[in-house]
Amino acid sequence: MADEPKTKGPRARKRVQRTGPLARIAAELAGTRAEMRRVTWPSRENVIRWSGIVVAALAFFGMFVSVVDNVVATPLLVWVSGWGVA
Repeated sequence: MADEPKTKGPRARKRVQRTGPLARIAAELAGTRAEMRRVTWPSRENVIRWSGIVVAALAFFGMFVSVVDNVVATPLLVWVSGWGVA
């Protein structure tokens, strides 16, 4: 009797484990909800600031790739493709 776990008392509860698909979905949603409560959300100012930085970086790299493509890559490919013509 001394080796048996304590299962009786005011805080002891039996856990009924459900295995159906709806129960698994409900358990997943409950876990997601609990995790979302622990998230540290950014302030509005931080979201606006970092969104601006991302848009600026996208514009810069888009222009950079465009310039490299039109000024370097395309003329180089046209020059190389002319090698086979005699």
